[in-house]
Amino acid sequence: MWNLYQRPHKIYWKKDLNESFYDVNNEFQSYWIEIINKASANIIIGTFYRHPKTTSDNTFNDKLTATLDRLANSNKTIIITGDFNYDLLKIDKNSQAKQFIDILYTHMLQPCILEPTRIVNHQNPALIDNIFINIVEKNVKSGNLTSSISDHLPNYVIISDLIDHSPKTKHKVRNFNKFEIKDYQKDVENINLLHYNPEDEFTTDKLDTIYNDLQDKLTTTIDKHAPFKIQSKQEIKWKQSPWINKGIQKLIKIKDVFYRKYLRSKSTFWFNRFKYYRNWIKRLIFIAKK
Repeated sequence: MWNLYQRPHKIYWKKDLNESFYDVNNEFQSYWIEIINKASANIIIGTFYRHPKTTSDNTFNDKLTATLDRLANSNKTIIITGDFNYDLLKIDKNSQAKQFIDILYTHMLQPCILEPTRIVNHQNPALIDNIFINIVEKNVKSGNLTSSISDHLPNYVIISDLIDHSPKTKHKVRNFNKFEIKDYQKDVENINLLHYNPEDEFTTDKLDTIYNDLQDKLTTTIDKHAPFKIQSKQEIKWKQSPWINKGIQKLIKIKDVFYRKYLRSKSTFWFNRFKYYRNWIKRLIFIAKK
């Protein structure tokens, strides 16, 4: 988290900052980051704070125009957010506010927040905080959050499918739950290899053919007795925690059953059973980790 010049203006990021700007005379700041996507458009996020000075000139709007002009043909997703202190409910009375929204519309940026964001007793509500995006075709959800922390309501926007996601890998393992070693050995002994005759002369090609045939039939046999299964998320988690043995896994399943029964019934009996097993499992895991 970065606090900009002790202003109520913050941004969270995972990449290095690309550009910043600070204007002392007009008292505004802007910070920008770029999120790199390999399979889709990069995302550029700008966050702003502009002081509500009555003597401000057009420097803020000029700087914003110059920056957006540079991004105009970049084919990147643009998100602009912040406290601009231009009341969009009064653009007909404030020429700089009207110029501000016109600049954003000209660059295909649409506001996500349409309701007042600052509500103070004995004052008219104001729409001075906002989030602007240039991707109206996406599935977008936005709004204000009710909070007593500040007289500014927090804004949010949720945009689907902006970040590249790694394809989900299905983890396959062999299921030995019903594996019987004697039945498996019997099937292996009964494997009949094609093209195999001890009296034949073994050439390289002949050996390759026999080996491939043996490999295919052994694979078919093991698939029959220990077929592959897709591991669940819980199984993968347990595998990463080797101290959770089969006994503890069984107790965890029993504990989860008691918890679901408690959620349905709100019964103290089921909650006490759940709590007993939960504490028991914690003690066992603590001992197993040693």
